[in-house]
Amino acid sequence: GFCLNREMFSIFLVFLLVHVCRAADQLNVQISGKRVSDNVPPNFVGHSIEVPDTPKMLGRYPSPPRQSFVNLLNNLRLKSGGPFPTIRIGGNSADTSWWNPKGLPNPPRVTYSITEADFKTYFAFSDLTLKQSGGKHRLRFIPDSDSRQAYNASQTVEYLVAMEKFLAGRSWKDYFVAVEIGNEPDLFYFHHIRNFTWTFQDYLKNQQDYINKIYKTVKTFPPKFIEGGTWAGPGLWQYWNPLVEEYTAKFKDYLADFCVHEYPRFRCFDFKPTIKELLDDFSSEWEPRRVAQIRNDSHGLPVVVGESNSVACGGQPGVSDTMAATLWSIDFMFNLVAGNAKRINFHGGPTGPYAPIRYYNSSNPADPPTVMPLYYGMLAFAEATANDSYVVEAKVTTSNHLIKAWTVNGKPGLRVMVIHKDYSVTDAVVVTVVPPKGAKAGVAAKVARLSAPGIKATKGLKWAGQTFDNSHDGLPVGERVLEQVPFDHSAKGWKFDVKPSTAALLYLPS
Repeated sequence: GFCLNREMFSIFLVFLLVHVCRAADQLNVQISGKRVSDNVPPNFVGHSIEVPDTPKMLGRYPSPPRQSFVNLLNNLRLKSGGPFPTIRIGGNSADTSWWNPKGLPNPPRVTYSITEADFKTYFAFSDLTLKQSGGKHRLRFIPDSDSRQAYNASQTVEYLVAMEKFLAGRSWKDYFVAVEIGNEPDLFYFHHIRNFTWTFQDYLKNQQDYINKIYKTVKTFPPKFIEGGTWAGPGLWQYWNPLVEEYTAKFKDYLADFCVHEYPRFRCFDFKPTIKELLDDFSSEWEPRRVAQIRNDSHGLPVVVGESNSVACGGQPGVSDTMAATLWSIDFMFNLVAGNAKRINFHGGPTGPYAPIRYYNSSNPADPPTVMPLYYGMLAFAEATANDSYVVEAKVTTSNHLIKAWTVNGKPGLRVMVIHKDYSVTDAVVVTVVPPKGAKAGVAAKVARLSAPGIKATKGLKWAGQTFDNSHDGLPVGERVLEQVPFDHSAKGWKFDVKPSTAALLYLPS
């Protein structure tokens, strides 16, 4: 028979005590109510799509615009209480695309020709969003133009002149937020766009040359309409972050904002980031701290994260397409808004591990969407920060550093988002939320839950009881569910549980 010796029994007993008798985690949130951030713009959460992939997502002319994608973006609009999210059209493909209406042979390194069909695609999609909102809002774009030619802005100018002609008297600002010049110039050497001797001072001269020619030639181009920077950040060639102050001082009169790209993890060079790495504090906090420092150096210009996602170089399968990315994204965005960033564009589509929304038959405008976990994080965050809300101070004590809490205020009142990122535990955390002095208390609060079958789940996610699994039109499936949380007089607040690998948004009574 099977028996345990004394040493084995002792080890087994310790294991049993640790795993069976371990006390449940506690999270206590004492809200002070003091504002600690700017208002979160209602369209803070946006998209970024490569130039050739944008028509695949929107529905390429002459096909009709993709209604399901309009609906998915409209979901974000309705949750945030504001305009549609922006779509940035760019990425590495911005510097390998050119305006080519006559179908000429592509020059070296160019792989995509932009034609009037692309413009018609953008405008038809934007017009449909205006109709979808009952004439209140339309989606606007941030197109990236190429800057691969040193001191030769002719292709970018031709592209923008063609755009001006296509507008036919309509306002640039009706359809666009800003225009980018090139993508990640701090990596130009790495991408073989410039040689190793090209310096930051050369870049400044090149940028000035492009800006001068744009404003000289494109007569209706609005003032302060350039999205500045578009830097990758921690470059593989040159590290330009300390130079933000010099750049923005030189160009601030032309810039709508300053843009950086942020990816906490990398798949490039055969790195294989894990769920554990994505959910650690570094992945949620380090890049936002850098953004906050850049804002201090930007001469008052808004700072936006023009391209971002969980894992650079296309995303990591089994990480970027799971519930882990959902939880990471919410914590990441809260860290960004705490540092007063003004927008984030999640990159990807119509396929790939990190795409928030996928279309596998992109040539078919009726192809149903595959809504990935990241989209649920975008949706939950949009609701949590709706109606120009702002982050407020709270004293948070926790027995587990992977359980996060963020408090916001604004219409319809105080809210607390709890994110349980520790998938290694089995017990739910017991959350106690104590309101500030003078706030309404003594009555029930409500909670919306973000759930999934597990941290590796790619399907089965729900936000407030609703899912997008098997949604053919991009609209949520199921009834919206908000649970009642009674006031606990002994705790002087509300107590509720949040399971591991889930999140919850508590609505305090107002």
